[in-house]
Amino acid sequence: MFSFRSLATVLILVTQAKVSADTESAVHCSDIESETVLDFKNATVASSNVEEKGGELRFQNVGNYREGDAITPIDLVVKKAPGTKYKPKNLANNKLNGYYGMINVDSDNGEGTFDFCFVNPENKEKVFLDAFFFSFYDMDGAKDDKGLESISLKSDAFTDFFLSDETEIIHSESNGFMKFDATKKGSGDDNPEDPNKLSPLQQNRGVVFQMKSTDCFRVKMSVTCPGRKCRNSGGRNFLFAGRANQLVPKCAPKPSSSPSSSPTSSPTGGPTSSPTSSPTGGPTSSPTLSPTKGPTSVPTSSPTDGPTSSPTTQPTALGYNSGGAKTMASSTLRPTGQQTTNSPSAAERTRYMGANGDPHFKTWSGERYDFHGICDLILLSNPNFNDNLGMDIYIRSKKTKQWSYISTAVIRIGVDTFEVSGRKDGDTYWVNGIEGDVEGDDTLWDERTNIAGYPIKYQRVHLIQREYVINLGESNEKIIFKTWKDFVRVDVVNPRDEDFTGSMGLIGSYPDGTIVGRFNPLSSMKDRNAFGQEWQVLSSDPKLFHSVEGPQYPARCVLPTKSSLRRRLSKSEISREDAEVSCSSITDDEERDLCIFDVMATNDKVTAEAY
Repeated sequence: MFSFRSLATVLILVTQAKVSADTESAVHCSDIESETVLDFKNATVASSNVEEKGGELRFQNVGNYREGDAITPIDLVVKKAPGTKYKPKNLANNKLNGYYGMINVDSDNGEGTFDFCFVNPENKEKVFLDAFFFSFYDMDGAKDDKGLESISLKSDAFTDFFLSDETEIIHSESNGFMKFDATKKGSGDDNPEDPNKLSPLQQNRGVVFQMKSTDCFRVKMSVTCPGRKCRNSGGRNFLFAGRANQLVPKCAPKPSSSPSSSPTSSPTGGPTSSPTSSPTGGPTSSPTLSPTKGPTSVPTSSPTDGPTSSPTTQPTALGYNSGGAKTMASSTLRPTGQQTTNSPSAAERTRYMGANGDPHFKTWSGERYDFHGICDLILLSNPNFNDNLGMDIYIRSKKTKQWSYISTAVIRIGVDTFEVSGRKDGDTYWVNGIEGDVEGDDTLWDERTNIAGYPIKYQRVHLIQREYVINLGESNEKIIFKTWKDFVRVDVVNPRDEDFTGSMGLIGSYPDGTIVGRFNPLSSMKDRNAFGQEWQVLSSDPKLFHSVEGPQYPARCVLPTKSSLRRRLSKSEISREDAEVSCSSITDDEERDLCIFDVMATNDKVTAEAY
């Protein structure tokens, strides 16, 4: 009946699957319980002057946001995006039209870019919705070849989108944006009246977006008219609403909370959702969703969390903490032959520390852990750097569907900043907030580029990978920013005591890598999720990123559940054995384990190239 489209955030992988109206789409169904239903039926228009400077089109009472027992009414406020133009034809059509909101755009190559934001009408603050659907309807044109409507959104503005099997809408992706174009002539006779009672033709002219973890999203509406032959038209009306049930796959009912009264007659189709009480008869074809209760039958790939009092005789197990953080340092590749030491020597410490990938973090001591919070985070804060000149490194993590990744990173030294983004965020860099223009060409790079006098070297490693190296001087001390597709990686290489003593942040306190609280540096924090939240960028911290995106304090980092982290591995189409082959060239055991995890999580063997 309809097509389901899914965009994987880490790699911009676009896949399509045909599903029937009675088929569960596991990707979107996991968020249904937290969905805020948007309904324009009982809404009213409080203001309609979006064409004016500072004006807005406000739809009151489009839904209620529930958090526990608290219910917050929400308005939808539409404003013209800053720095954009809006060309309407009939402003009277910026209104409520039955079950739909409506915005008018001139048919003669008109356009408008608008920010759609959810607002609490009582305190005027924006409301951060966990999950919701938003749809556009009646996408057609004055004729088959002119006056055709189109909408564009950032690719990471939504997690999924849905079209009918026989859709008349064509879609394309370019420079981090998805564009949806009408292709057929329409008339007033085929306009929809109810978003949940669509005729087949009306379904073919609609698109539904699933969105999550946001308070605002931006949409560009435009009308294409070659040869300027649409001047006599009254403009095109863009209709929008919430969910369209006929276009969104239905979700299967939840499984029962207790076991069946008698055993099943055949094996289950996949791994069990909780640990088994005894070993399986042989190896399973894919990872189990939870750690086993005893030692694993094969060695794991990371060192123990701390020194052992005596040689270990069995490998330890890899697991997740209660908040969903994967503790990479709690497993060993093989039993140790002797007691391990308390901390690495200075020589061992002079390696790569920082953040990369899914995202994974490596502390000054070499411990690895994951924190999947979606927000702006302080990787490193070093006020003593270079005789109190100071250094900060922030990272920005994003999420689409179940994937999280570091999308952008910025460093400050003194008063200068240098920022690097992955492919979805422009695949570029900024020096003191000014965007670079080398367009990936090494020969266009200005060799004089620096931050606070420290030179920055650039090279395009290959088509999807860039590298920026900030040379800090003696002993080959440097900071490296690498991009791979959408990933951004930050490494601090060969840190010297005189430069980094006193440094704190997500890579711990220098030099021992102790996981300490931001507000109580004498305390050690065992909960990695609490530790990650502690190092969120606060409103009182310097503003280093050139733009504001995602959750900003006092809104806290958005954390995935433990079950969602396990679920994504269970859904991987790549077996652990195949992932191990893809990552086999990586000599470091811990790096190889992270590579295997990312290959399986992203369903792409090419991810191994990021390592």
